[in-house]
Amino acid sequence: MILGGLAGRRLPGRRMVLAWGLGERRQWTRSALLVRLVQVLAGGVVLLLPPHVRLLVVVLMLLGLLAAVLGPSRAGAAIAVGAGVFGWVAGYGAHGSPSVIRVLAFALALFVLHDATALAGTVPLTAELRREALFAWLRRSGLALLVAGLLALVVYGVGGLVSFTTSDPLMVAGLFGIVATLIAAAVLFSRSLR
Repeated sequence: MILGGLAGRRLPGRRMVLAWGLGERRQWTRSALLVRLVQVLAGGVVLLLPPHVRLLVVVLMLLGLLAAVLGPSRAGAAIAVGAGVFGWVAGYGAHGSPSVIRVLAFALALFVLHDATALAGTVPLTAELRREALFAWLRRSGLALLVAGLLALVVYGVGGLVSFTTSDPLMVAGLFGIVATLIAAAVLFSRSLR
């Protein structure tokens, strides 16, 4: 019998692994795991900041985080960020007014989650993250946070100095801030490609 001759023999090739990356778990590096830890912590902050978190948001966020940690170049981060934003909007409703500190903390956590996932996409679990690459990533992220912080200060500063009867001027200033941030990001990205 043909099947009787194959009994007890292993087929040549690699063993089947249930999840990507788990087959090389003994070779995982500390720096790659640290980047994944930053992803998980930022995702936890995104999940904990909105009030009245719904079970669906928690499940989607955890699934998105798991997918982002195991395969950062896939859609897991988008699912996690989408679930976080949905949880924020659903938690505060259409007319909610969260504190400025809570809004800034939520925005920072979303930024760190997204940025750490981008770094994790370039650092496989078995690769060592070089110090120069880490400092370049921190410098670029710090510059983006500095620009965003300055724009937030300008918008809140203008709102505090001038009394408006409507919020239209602040919305226009925020729109200009978004455009300026996108232009700055495009300039920084084009410089990194050279």
